[in-house]
Amino acid sequence: MSSEKLFCPEFVYEICVGLTVYDFVFKDLSLSMVAKQYSMGLSEHYKPVHEDEMSVPAEDILRFMSEQKNPKLLIAKLDAKIAEKNLDIERSKLSPSASINFTKSENEDFSTTVDEVDEEKLKATITWPIIKGGKNFSTIKKFSYQKEESLLLLDDIKNEVKSETTNSWSNYKSSQGVLSATEAQLKAAEIANEGITLEYDSGNTRTTLELIQSRSLLLDARISHARAERDFIVSQFKLLVQIGSLSLDSVKSL
Repeated sequence: MSSEKLFCPEFVYEICVGLTVYDFVFKDLSLSMVAKQYSMGLSEHYKPVHEDEMSVPAEDILRFMSEQKNPKLLIAKLDAKIAEKNLDIERSKLSPSASINFTKSENEDFSTTVDEVDEEKLKATITWPIIKGGKNFSTIKKFSYQKEESLLLLDDIKNEVKSETTNSWSNYKSSQGVLSATEAQLKAAEIANEGITLEYDSGNTRTTLELIQSRSLLLDARISHARAERDFIVSQFKLLVQIGSLSLDSVKSL
C-alpha cells in the first residue's frame, strides 16, 4: 500500500453517509440500489481521493447540506410556508361552500298506511360569504404582500447562506494550513532551543543572550500554534453551524 498521505475529513465522510440515507428515504429507491450506487467507491477498484481532488466536491456537498439543514434557512422556509397558508386561508373565506345532508326516518307506527312508513330527505345548502365593505379583499392584499416579502427574504437568505458556507469552508481550509505551518515552526523552534540549551549548559560558545533569544522564539512559536489551534476549532464550529450539524456529539469529536 502506498504511504502517500491522502485526505478525507471525518465530517465529509459522515455527510456522504447522510446523502446515502437521503437518497434511500426521499428518492424511493431500494436499499440495495442505493448501497450499490455508493459502494462502487469502496470496492477493490477504489482509488483514494487526493486533497486537491476532494476540495471542490466537498464544497458542493457542504452547500447541499446547508440548503437542507441550515437553521437560518429553515426558519425562512417555514416563514414563507406560513405566509402562503395564511393567504390561502383568507382566500378560502371568499369562496362559496356547498354541503349535502341526507336523512332517513322510519315510522314504527304500524297503524299507518304503507306509504307513510319511511321518510327520506335530501338537503343541499350553498353558502356565500358576505363582503364586508372591502375588508376581505384588504386582508387578502395584506397577506399577499406578506407572502411576496417572505419569498424575497427567502431568496436573500439562500444567497447569504450559500456565500457563508463557501466562506466557512475556505476559512476551514485556510486555518488548517496555518495550523500545519505553526506545528512545523513549533517543532523547529523546540529542536533549536534544545540544541542551544545543551550547548549553553556544556559551557560552549552559546551566550546567555542567545539562550534568551532562543527561548523567546520558542515562546512565540507556542503562542502562534495555540492561536492557530483556536482558529481551526472556531472554523470547524462555524462550518458545522452552516450545515446545521452542530451538536454535543459533533463538539466532542472536534
